[in-house]
Amino acid sequence: AWHRNTRDGAIIVVSVFLAPEGSSRSRELAGCMGAEAWDFNTHALDPWRVDMEAVRRFLYPGEEHRLECFLRLRDAGFEFFFQPNG
Repeated sequence: AWHRNTRDGAIIVVSVFLAPEGSSRSRELAGCMGAEAWDFNTHALDPWRVDMEAVRRFLYPGEEHRLECFLRLRDAGFEFFFQPNG
């Protein structure tokens, strides 16, 4: 709902999946996304190649809305980038 009236091509930065715990969890998230945590050449993601089952296992209980957010943004044509933590 927040982005409903945003013009095509506008840059919006939204954190969808988080790994605030640090390096090992960040590397786990990178794997779900098809990226290597510290290989910046892999940080522009192909959202259609994300391992959805791995993401489901990665999420904590109560975070299922994050996957729904990702799917809606993906289906709307947004770009995704991985940001390592740790």
